Amino acid sequence: MKSLTELIEKIKSEFDYETSRSSGKGGQHVNKTESRVTLVWNFMASNEIGQEDKQLIQLKCKSYVSGDVIRISTEENRSQVKNKKLSIYKLKKILEDSLKK
Repeated sequence: MKSLTELIEKIKSEFDYETSRSSGKGGQHVNKTESRVTLVWNFMASNEIGQEDKQLIQLKCKSYVSGDVIRISTEENRSQVKNKKLSIYKLKKILEDSLKK
């Protein structure tokens, strides 16, 4: 398998992002901006990972997988851009753990 960093770079174009308002503290800022980011990746449609890896993801990432899609929500930052980067980082960590053989 390719290195995980290379894989992430190749599959970035397959990601969709959904934005929504964050919950919790932040005063009026929370009520005005859509800073929560949800990374959505249809890994089953990806040509960059093999069938065996797809099965590992389905098996080991059940809390993130819904059908053929991985969904990772991030709302730690007030910035959409930072939350996008953090969601990609989270996906990398999830794949790192799930694709260990």
